[in-house]
Amino acid sequence: MVNNMLWFEKCDSTMDICHRFSSICDRELIIGSSVQIEGRGTKNRGWVSPYGNLYLSYLLYPKHRKIHTIHMIGTLSVLKFLEQKFGDHNISIKWPNDVMVDEKKICGVLQENVFKNSQLIYSVLGIGLNVNMQINSEIDVPHNSVQLITNKTEDIKNLAKDITCIFNEYYMSGISDVEIMNIWRNNIDTIGKKIKLILLDEEFISGKVKDIDLNGDLVLNLSNNKLITIKAGMVKEMKISK
Repeated sequence: MVNNMLWFEKCDSTMDICHRFSSICDRELIIGSSVQIEGRGTKNRGWVSPYGNLYLSYLLYPKHRKIHTIHMIGTLSVLKFLEQKFGDHNISIKWPNDVMVDEKKICGVLQENVFKNSQLIYSVLGIGLNVNMQINSEIDVPHNSVQLITNKTEDIKNLAKDITCIFNEYYMSGISDVEIMNIWRNNIDTIGKKIKLILLDEEFISGKVKDIDLNGDLVLNLSNNKLITIKAGMVKEMKISK
């Protein structure tokens, strides 16, 4: 069970702190912060990290979980937390790791793995949840926050504890990795939609999402009806296919 949490009112990056601790700590732990100065997303893209949101990173040594299910567990933990809090709203996952409320992004999840000789040494799982934030002009996608939904200021440390409790339920439970993947897949709203996707090499590609496979990879149907599998990328545009 992951329950050792260190809290910072301000830090460079909760992900980087976890990486630093990995050299001196062989126990799983959590780093939380109210502000990140150097927050980042996929492929080191900048992550806007103003005061009042929740920034969590988990240092994990996952011996009983497959690597590709770790980010799914993180995403599902936030999804379940939001469903408990806002059950009357449309809450879903945009492949692969964004949590949406009413089709607006409220959370992003990032996983970084460190290997030695092809063997996993540890993983760092990052969660960035918009909590006490109004509309932010620095964020270039439609976004939501807990405060925008409730019109109330939230205690982010309490939210961190609540999400971590749910995370542990998934992470330490007897639920198999296949079951985790299926729960995650069943909450993805990207399947069946036409999307524009930016790949890790910054190339854009478009098509209709046919499925998500057993590894969590996106199966995309191109305009020439060729099927390709995408392991990583960012969905920039999405609309219902006609």
